[in-house]
Amino acid sequence: MIKNEKEIFLWNISQSVEKGITVYDTIVSYDKNRYFFLFYQPEDILFVNRPSDILNVEEATTPFYEKRSINTQEIIQDYRIYKQPSLRNRNVAKLEYSFYTWDVIKPDGSKIAQAMRHLPQINILDTNTGDIVGYRIKNGTDFSFLENDTDIQSMNVYYFNIHADDNYIYAIYWGKEMWKDRIGDESPFFNIIHVFDWRGKHLYELITDRSFLRIWLDQVRNRLYTINMNTDEIYYLDLDELNLF
Repeated sequence: MIKNEKEIFLWNISQSVEKGITVYDTIVSYDKNRYFFLFYQPEDILFVNRPSDILNVEEATTPFYEKRSINTQEIIQDYRIYKQPSLRNRNVAKLEYSFYTWDVIKPDGSKIAQAMRHLPQINILDTNTGDIVGYRIKNGTDFSFLENDTDIQSMNVYYFNIHADDNYIYAIYWGKEMWKDRIGDESPFFNIIHVFDWRGKHLYELITDRSFLRIWLDQVRNRLYTINMNTDEIYYLDLDELNLF
């Protein structure tokens, strides 16, 4: 998708590699101006994460998902993540960032997992029923922080990236204060990966000897890849060797 051109491009990677040029199967006009995650599914379906919107100086909406038709842009179903459609706080920017998540869809399209940035919690949305359940680490920070004057910038960052296969959810865990994230600054050492099943059960905590900040799952080789943001080196975990089953 190219936001500035307001279009969705369905890119045919295999044809592009074979022909040596960029090949798109479909290009669709898409006049939505705010979204974080978009998950394409067969039969003209798109799941869209609609992030928090600031309504006024003290009020912001809570995020939700839409199930849409790509070609007709028809909204098929809304999935409310939170009970209240909007919240009020004197620090409206705090509301906007409090609900930030990293999202991933289960390969079979039946569920979407969200790893929360400022809470030690994952949410799992059932795309068939619309049911959503949150799973928080025992004794972890909860939503009560919205009721006090805590500066969102000073709060801990918990989950920073996520990927998944049909069996497991892999989430990069930090659990500390935000680092200086400026161009040229060295990235911190992320070596904790939480592994959940699709029922939300926390199964494993993987400790790595390399930093895993961004992760991508290769389901063919069953490897979890990352790139070292400081050196551009590529690393991977061989998931078969971990015997997670």
